[in-house]
Amino acid sequence: RLDYLVIGGGFSGLNAMSALKRANPHLRAVCVDPRPSPGGSWNEFYPFVKLHAPHPMFGVDGHSWGIPDPTVLASKEQVLHHFTSFVDGAMPAGFAYAGGVRYERLMSTAVPGKGGHLLLSACPFRARTRGKRLS
Repeated sequence: RLDYLVIGGGFSGLNAMSALKRANPHLRAVCVDPRPSPGGSWNEFYPFVKLHAPHPMFGVDGHSWGIPDPTVLASKEQVLHHFTSFVDGAMPAGFAYAGGVRYERLMSTAVPGKGGHLLLSACPFRARTRGKRLS
């Protein structure tokens, strides 16, 4: 049983998980993404892509980059490491990341503000979830 299901394991989704963790670390939340690893679209960018601003201006709020120089424009590899290190080491018990999840019908019965169903599938499991509140 979950309190929150976060769709998307990139910048927004992982920051949602971070905010939930700060609000109540005893919640149960799962972040799902079709990509096997966290990082969202950063997984598809060319290897030479870098942040356009110093790394402290980006990333998962409150999660350390491990880069001592605050003026560094982080590389794709550094950005993906930042997201992965959050998922692997900074989420409390009851919080998880599930990669490789395909959304068969996204909120097919959703009524804004009322709830609905979401069918998720990934080898080797299929799950149906019901949300109390969908926005």
